[in-house]
Amino acid sequence: MMKFAYDERNDNSFGLAGIQRVNEEIIQQPGFDPKDLRGFNAQREARKLDEFIASQSVNSNLPFDTHAGWKKSSVKISLPCTGKKNSEDRAPTVEVDNIIHRDLLEVMKEAYSSEAASEYHLRGYKQMWERDEYPEPIRVHGEVYTSDAFLQMESEVLSSPAEPCCNLERVVVPIMAYSDSTHLASFGTASICPGYLWFGSQSKYSRAKPSKFAAHHLVYFPSLPKTVEDEYTKQFSHAPSDEMKTHLKRELEHEVWKLLLTVAFLHAYVHGVVVEGPDGILRRLYPRFFTYSADYPEKILLASIKNLGTHLCPRCTIKTSEVSGIGTREDMASRETSRRIDNKRLRKMIEKARKKFFKHGKGIGSTAVENELKGSCTPHRNAFSAAFHDLGFNYFALFVNDIMHEIELGTFRDLIIHLIRMCHAMGKDTVQELNQRFRTVPTFGRGTIRRFVDNVSELKKLAARDYEDLLQCAPTCFEGLFATRSQEIDDLVQNLLAHMATWHAYAKLRLHTDLTLESFEVATIELGCLLRTFAIQTAEKFDTQLLPREADAKARRKAKKKKTDSQNRNKIADSEPRRKLFNLNTYKFHALGDYPWTIRTFGTTDSYSTQLGELEHRRIKRLYIHTNKIHFTFQIARHEQRRRALKNLLRKKPTNIQHRATRSKVSRPSLSFDDSDPLPFTDPTTHYHISSSTRFSENIVTWLGDLQYDPAFTNFLPKLKDHILERLLGIPQNEREFSAAQRATITFKNNKIFRHKVIRLNYTTYDMRRNQDSCNPRTHSDIMMLSGDPETSSEHPYWFARIIGVYHVDVIHSSGLSQSLLAQKLDFLFVRWFGLANEQEQYGISTKHMPKLGFIDTTRREADNGEDYFRYYVNMWVDRDMFMRFRGGGVGHKSTLSSTRVFEEQNNVKPGDKDRMFDAAATALVHEEDGESDAVIVSEEEEEVEVANHGSDGELEDVLGPEDGEDNGIDEDYEGFAEY
Repeated sequence: MMKFAYDERNDNSFGLAGIQRVNEEIIQQPGFDPKDLRGFNAQREARKLDEFIASQSVNSNLPFDTHAGWKKSSVKISLPCTGKKNSEDRAPTVEVDNIIHRDLLEVMKEAYSSEAASEYHLRGYKQMWERDEYPEPIRVHGEVYTSDAFLQMESEVLSSPAEPCCNLERVVVPIMAYSDSTHLASFGTASICPGYLWFGSQSKYSRAKPSKFAAHHLVYFPSLPKTVEDEYTKQFSHAPSDEMKTHLKRELEHEVWKLLLTVAFLHAYVHGVVVEGPDGILRRLYPRFFTYSADYPEKILLASIKNLGTHLCPRCTIKTSEVSGIGTREDMASRETSRRIDNKRLRKMIEKARKKFFKHGKGIGSTAVENELKGSCTPHRNAFSAAFHDLGFNYFALFVNDIMHEIELGTFRDLIIHLIRMCHAMGKDTVQELNQRFRTVPTFGRGTIRRFVDNVSELKKLAARDYEDLLQCAPTCFEGLFATRSQEIDDLVQNLLAHMATWHAYAKLRLHTDLTLESFEVATIELGCLLRTFAIQTAEKFDTQLLPREADAKARRKAKKKKTDSQNRNKIADSEPRRKLFNLNTYKFHALGDYPWTIRTFGTTDSYSTQLGELEHRRIKRLYIHTNKIHFTFQIARHEQRRRALKNLLRKKPTNIQHRATRSKVSRPSLSFDDSDPLPFTDPTTHYHISSSTRFSENIVTWLGDLQYDPAFTNFLPKLKDHILERLLGIPQNEREFSAAQRATITFKNNKIFRHKVIRLNYTTYDMRRNQDSCNPRTHSDIMMLSGDPETSSEHPYWFARIIGVYHVDVIHSSGLSQSLLAQKLDFLFVRWFGLANEQEQYGISTKHMPKLGFIDTTRREADNGEDYFRYYVNMWVDRDMFMRFRGGGVGHKSTLSSTRVFEEQNNVKPGDKDRMFDAAATALVHEEDGESDAVIVSEEEEEVEVANHGSDGELEDVLGPEDGEDNGIDEDYEGFAEY
């Protein structure tokens, strides 16, 4: 029962699903006896569990380390005051207590001694890809333990002198940290700022699964308590200013990290710590901070720089006025030459600034203090600098890119908002047309593309995954919207959206090669150039104004600042200038240029994406439900410790749920949604899987008689027999015509045909994972496959079709060429073929980017509204695997490499490509500086960012990979239906 209380699958409400799980996992278990629950008290059992955990020593046989439990600590903060002169040592202090945290070193030891450590990669290596047509192996970038940063850390540790009298294996532990605040409830102000740890030695495909419990809760950062303000008022007879409270919040954050970076941890950093692994072998572990994932406000706090200062990047000292030059040769070079470095000069500068407001009584933001600080630094002793400055570690390198906040909720969000402003400038009809287009976009995959909301243009309560879906479908939905105003702008928007979607696909690839990274660098240069051109040209031709909700939000902020009432707020909104240009001078735009270098250095972005932390927040929110909502932080920590202990003590048993099958009463080509066609788990080694059920059988003559008025089934039986003869005789498709006598040798056992609801297709993804698609005629019926015809493949490597029905028949072949006189089960699909609508629009990323398809026969289904011809788009950006099928060069696409060479040749970087793109980017930048720079002015205030609860059950599908057991190491790639 206690295990069920902390089960990860229970949501906030118990519900019918929770009751069903109690019945299946507890009541129906063979060893369950209702008498055992007599006198059961949940609170008493929880206390017993706490006492049991506390009573055990680290040397016990428990599968967890009780030394890694939660603790309460306190820190002291010195209080400066403007006009009060005092040395920092003698300045008044305030104590912040009840800081809930765990010992960082003990957390690491617990992780590497647990059973989960049996799948850790304790040695780094370079992953290479040998291709027959390439003389040298190609470097592959993916996991943390194959990255350059990890290999360099490992090399430094292994090349240093070993500890005296120690010949144990030395292992580098890459620590991946994350912190961010989150709301705990839909109503109220309850929030918490947890700090999590992951270990990069664990594969990202396992680390990203919540069921693996790979996230280790380290600390719950406290907010600045009211007692600090009270103490400040008591000491200085006035309340702290907003500027002072911001300073104290920064001080508190770094004091907490100083508490976590203990002497024992720093000793282990240099000398290592001996830990016995789950295999019983002693090893000496050397902890190393690898990355720190956070959104921009958290990054600048940890990096000790100003929010949106004159030097706004936590990784380099580029000026805000130079941000719009992304993609130029000078910009790419400056990212290397101006990287932030933690050195003595920086620390000395901060000490001088602190003396100004402590010893000399200057204000925190005074000119005297600002003159001492360079590069938008803040006067705070950085915890990472204090711990690692003598160890040669530059903490600025920790703050890697964050694609969720920087792109999906950043650059693309700004772009889509500005495009909607342009639609408003065109008129309300354009806005309605845009909404209608997005509403008609069908879903794709298992949550890859979800159904869009009714009014996309309002952008209400959208999470990062929603903006990702918008980006992947935007090139189609925006086509032609601005053509009536300017065909040049319409082409530019199409080109920009296509390049933005391409850039985003490169950024989110889970497996990169040196070839794709070179293409990614060129895509970055192109995107920067296009964004600058877009900002300039739209400013000239469109009177873009603030959206109504933007104007209201701006008025609310000013009204709050001036403390005016709602009536005056409306006056402010009406009086505000509404002209709004596309702003490129932002950190999120600048961050675009760092992605190729970051992937080369630290591995692909899914390893350190903040999506993992956002997903872990759900666990915190579930634990919050178990608290009494008063002083809940320690209660959450206690529940987390119980959950962690139970997870190690107990093992969950799988359950089998059987489904009832019902008989379809209506004759149709396919089964309805209500028809249940049992389909057990698919063997990952098979090509496809169709149910073996014979429940939905039809007499083939009667069935075809019922469908005689459906043009799709004209000559169905002769075509089916031709198809069967080709397969039985091993004849290539459509290469031979069969006579009526030859068709007569094919008979169907009991004259039956069996219909099925769905077909599952197994395939290998570009990143060498086994995955599965589920197709059915009712919803996801459109499919693609490799072209089986060499002549056709020269035009396009793929064929496209729509599934009309999924069937199997028991065939008896009575010909002299028959290999068996027994009935043979043959599965087949009945499909409707597509053809390319315009052969000139097949390849490449130009003004028309996606192949257009149309039906090439006159068969229809009900949803086609009786038309003979349609035009469809093939969305090459719908997911990363689809992108690599149209880009070419996917490592796991073994059987398609030769067929998609035409794509790869167009996208691989050729000699001189970068130079040409640099020249184009420089030309665009010069044009901007010649008088067009007003298009990228920085607004006085940042736009209001809506707080969205990022994530749902399918949010991390791009990160998670296949479920347990799906990846069996098979490298073959299974494509399409050509052999059916």
